Amino acid sequence: MPQQIKPALVRIVLFAAAFAAAIFYSARKELERDALAPTHHARTAAPMKQNADGGGQHSTSVTLVNITRGPCPPLFGATVAVVNDDAKVQAGTQALIAKNFDVRTLKQLSQQGDVFAALVLFQKARPCSEAARHMDSMEFDAPNAGRLSARECSQLPARFLRNPINILIPAADAGASAAKLLISKNAPTVASIMTILKDTTPQEDADLRALAERHGLDAARSGSESAMALLAHSYLSGTFGRRDAAGAYAIVQAWAHSGSAENHDRAGYLQSQLSTTELENAKSLLRRCGAQNNSASSIMLSPFN
Repeated sequence: MPQQIKPALVRIVLFAAAFAAAIFYSARKELERDALAPTHHARTAAPMKQNADGGGQHSTSVTLVNITRGPCPPLFGATVAVVNDDAKVQAGTQALIAKNFDVRTLKQLSQQGDVFAALVLFQKARPCSEAARHMDSMEFDAPNAGRLSARECSQLPARFLRNPINILIPAADAGASAAKLLISKNAPTVASIMTILKDTTPQEDADLRALAERHGLDAARSGSESAMALLAHSYLSGTFGRRDAAGAYAIVQAWAHSGSAENHDRAGYLQSQLSTTELENAKSLLRRCGAQNNSASSIMLSPFN
């Protein structure tokens, strides 16, 4: 394939993915940046929680399933607090932008685990490579962050240009849920772009998708609403390398029980995308998992109670 055709093919593939995602997600302003930024989920009761991005705000708790390839999700019925601290992350990002750090300083800080530097550099690096061009900052987008010049792009390591996810990994490893969420959202996109450009191996593709799933689950456990919706969509669509009907359906049931009319509609749509066999198998698995965990007294143990 001629080199000049490849960027166009990347755009076509990603546009198709965006169109499919748009069918599922509502147009809530803070969730929809370009129809590739799913962010919504279930809520029920309201404890306090803090996460690695700073002190969290109290919101609600949800039943979250940790999906694995094992016969039964090991954390089925676990309750997590939903933490809405996007405003705090945005404030930290804006404070860092105001310092007007050069690209070398941003790189150094991001690799030391500074989540705000990582978010800013991740966004500013958009013009630097084909992979970076298609990254999605979701609700952490900062319109005043600016973009790196060609000269500044040349100061970034080659591994950042080939795979911009490397900008976020130190902050995610330090526990920042915002970085974890962006990895979960963008790592499958990087994997797809590398495949189109014939710049990857099957193992690297699988590793990137596994990384996306792991960090998505971590972000969801720490209270990220966006991560919960992203997991549901990813399990439904097979973004992580496999379609997991049970995983998607478990989150559907949490949405259906949330009391939100919008989430109820989303649950109805997502459930309608499962085949009859997938739906029955998911129900059977989660009923059995709930029964195995009846030693805990929570009424949220099974979404079918």
